[in-house]
Amino acid sequence: MAQTEDQENGWTSEAQMVLVLLIEAESKANGEKFRSLLAQLPRHNSETRRLRREFKERQAKKNRYLERCRAAIRAGGRIEDVQPEE
Repeated sequence: MAQTEDQENGWTSEAQMVLVLLIEAESKANGEKFRSLLAQLPRHNSETRRLRREFKERQAKKNRYLERCRAAIRAGGRIEDVQPEE
């Protein structure tokens, strides 16, 4: 039986979508760890606010990237075709 190149490499659309889901789960776990560590710092400290703001910005950036990955996969593309934000 002939296999497509994607199937030979193990990167079917389903496999790529699973990868995106795993990245999302890892990101969520890292976010929970970050919030737990941040809770140990003074809440109204300027450094704490800066860290919280930077974390939110990075999370939003990663979420947008993962959404673009999902859209690309649904459209028949590949994760590798999606460029991260700069």
